[in-house]
Order: sequence, then structure tokens, then C-alpha cells
Amino acid sequence: MTATLEKIKGVPVTAPLFKTAPAEDLAQIVDHLSSASYHFADDSAKEWGTARERLKKAAEIVNRHQLCSRAIAALHGHTPQLFSLDDFLDAVLAGCRS
Repeated sequence: MTATLEKIKGVPVTAPLFKTAPAEDLAQIVDHLSSASYHFADDSAKEWGTARERLKKAAEIVNRHQLCSRAIAALHGHTPQLFSLDDFLDAVLAGCRS
């Protein structure tokens, strides 16, 4: 179970930035992002598929709530990530195009 957050990068989760997305959904996005690891360059741990799936799930929640790019950047930057903001944006855009 994902813990509920009160703030994302210092911004209250009830702020207009996050529209009407429930705090639980925002926490779930952060959890998915934090769990998406591309740790091993050779994929010896077979984690790339899991990482892509977690990134896709985070993007699905973002798209469901139609969050803006500033909210996406705040969610990505809330905790250190092992992938770039561009990777996250690409996943969000891919979800819009499918």
C-alpha cells in the first residue's frame, strides 16, 4: 500500500497544480517512479521490463488526471530517479497517442 503524501516538492497536493488528483494517486505515481529502475546497463537483473511497466503505470495516472508538465516535473523530482524527466514525458505522451 502506498502512503499518502501531503506535499510534492514542497507544494501541497491540494494545490491547483495537481488539479483534482487525489493524494493517493499522486503518491502512487511517486511510488511507481521510485520503483522504475534501469540499474544494470546489461539488464542482467531483468529489471528493464519491470521499470518500463512502472513508468507506464505512472504515466497512465498522469494522463487520467490530465496533469500539466509542471506537475509532471514536480512528481518526477519529488525523489531521486534513475531515469530522466524526458523518459517520463515520453511515457506520458505515448499513453496519449495509443
